[in-house]
Amino acid sequence: MVITVAYDGHMRNTEHIGSNVFTTFCIAGFVELPADFLTMVAVEKVGRRHTTVFTLVVSGLVSFVVAALPPGHTMTIMWMAVMGRFMITMAINVGMQYPVEVLPTVARGSCSGAIHTLGHVSVFASPYIVYLTKYGHYLPYVILGALTVGGGLVCLVLPETLNQNLPDTLEDGEKFFSDQSFFYDPCTRRRSKGTLREEDDSSKEDDSPKEDETVRDAEDGDPRTNEMLCFTKAPKEQNISPCQERCHTPVNDDNSQALTSEDARQT
Repeated sequence: MVITVAYDGHMRNTEHIGSNVFTTFCIAGFVELPADFLTMVAVEKVGRRHTTVFTLVVSGLVSFVVAALPPGHTMTIMWMAVMGRFMITMAINVGMQYPVEVLPTVARGSCSGAIHTLGHVSVFASPYIVYLTKYGHYLPYVILGALTVGGGLVCLVLPETLNQNLPDTLEDGEKFFSDQSFFYDPCTRRRSKGTLREEDDSSKEDDSPKEDETVRDAEDGDPRTNEMLCFTKAPKEQNISPCQERCHTPVNDDNSQALTSEDARQT
C-alpha cells in the first residue's frame, strides 16, 4: 500500500515540478528503464529486503529534501524529485516480486490478490495528497516522505528470500526466517559458503597425492608396495575374472617347490 501510494503520488506530482511540464515528464519517464535494470541486479546481489528498505528510505529522505527547498530553486527541486521517482520505481519493482516469495504456497494466490487489491484501493488517496500543493509545494513531499521512510523501516522485519527455500505450508511460513537474525546479510552468507567450498577443494587436493606417493614407493623398489599395486590394479586393468584372481594369490617358496616336484612326479 505504501509503495503504491508513493509511486502514484510521485507520478501525479510531476506537473508541479520544473519549469516545463513536458520536459519534466520526459525526464521522469527516462528513469523508468534504468531503474528496472538496476532492480534486477540489486535483488540478486544485495537481496530483496535490503533493496526494498534502501530504496524506500532514500526516496523518503529525498522527498524531505525537496520539501525543505525554497520554491525558487526550480531545477534543484526537479532533479531531486526525479531521484525520488527513480528510487520509488525500484521499490515498486521489488514489491511486485517480494510478497509472492514471502507467502506460503497454500496462501500465495489469495494473499497476493488481497495485497494488490488493497494497494490499488489506497491509490485513491494519492490525488488528495497531490492536491495539497495548493496550500504549499512541500506538503505532498512531506507526506510521501513520511510514508516511504516508515514503510522502509517496517520492511526490516521481513525475511530475506534470496537463496532460500520458499515455504509451502503455513507451518513452513511460520518457521521460514527463524534462523535469520535482524541484520541477516545474504551476501556475507554467500561469501562464507564460497570460503567453505574452497577449503573442501583444498582438502581434496591434499588427499589426492597419496596415490602418487604409493606409485613412487613402488618405483623405489618397496616389495610390499609392488605387491599391493600388483594385486589391486591388475584385475581392474586386465579384466581378470574371480577364478583367475586366485592365480594371483601369493604363495610361499616352499609350497611352490612342493607343487613343482609333485607335478614333475605325475608327469
